[in-house]
Amino acid sequence: FSICNNLTSIIIPSSIETIGYHAFFNCKNLRHVYCKATIPPVGYDDMFYGNAEERKIYVPRESVDTYKKTPRWNVYADDIEPYDY
Repeated sequence: FSICNNLTSIIIPSSIETIGYHAFFNCKNLRHVYCKATIPPVGYDDMFYGNAEERKIYVPRESVDTYKKTPRWNVYADDIEPYDY
């Protein structure tokens, strides 16, 4: 999805175990990322780099702290918000 400017939101199902390098890189209009996994998928560098300035990453409420502390996700800690799936 790298450099996909038409992408404004994405739902990452709980079955996803890995989000690759630059997966959503420079998707300048991506504002809403819904990640349903309670255990953060393995993330690679810059997976959400260059998204819309106001982008939020919504994760299961009980997993917010885990996401914020997990390597590669912790870069986006200020953008991680709880969500009730």
